[in-house]
Amino acid sequence: MRFLLLLLLLPVTAAPLHAQAVQRKHLVMSLGVGVGLSSMTGPTDTLRMQPTESGVVHFGFDYALGDRWSLGFRFDRTGTDRQVERFDGVRFNNFLVQLTYRPWVARRMALELNGALGGSRLSVDPKNELLPVTATPGVVLCGARFIHLISGTIGAFAALDASVSSEGIARFKDDSLRDAEGTDVRLAWKATRLTAGLLVRF
Repeated sequence: MRFLLLLLLLPVTAAPLHAQAVQRKHLVMSLGVGVGLSSMTGPTDTLRMQPTESGVVHFGFDYALGDRWSLGFRFDRTGTDRQVERFDGVRFNNFLVQLTYRPWVARRMALELNGALGGSRLSVDPKNELLPVTATPGVVLCGARFIHLISGTIGAFAALDASVSSEGIARFKDDSLRDAEGTDVRLAWKATRLTAGLLVRF
């Protein structure tokens, strides 16, 4: 009798676990868009940007090491093509390795905390110049993401991220920029972003 009860209860207890938002060995891919505030610091006013509204494109994938942890890669592009101060456009491309922790996991929902490290390519289009000023500083990112599964495979997410870069040497026409004293010009940037989009769970 006890064996029969165990067989009847087993599917009931296993079903919620099988339907969890993220489980071990799941691959989760995400694609989203959003808005943010970006700024850039430099040694002169001609290479600085106050916090400015920017568009965001996000792509990433994470492999679940367990029910709580995932490791993955993400690409974020933040920037604007509007005329901003002394620029015709500013763009920040991020290439990051990301570690994710899920403090709360439900049947079809989860809250994730993200931390990422990597590099970026900063590209500034000065007015009246055909070629951009570029730099490749390192980047640190942290954030949170809420995910909700619409079906067993397709879901949606909303995320809030903040990133800050180190200083990178500015380059123009493949040569490093130098100030009047012969010192390399260095640029750094930071951004806060709100994104939303779709995810696919395998």
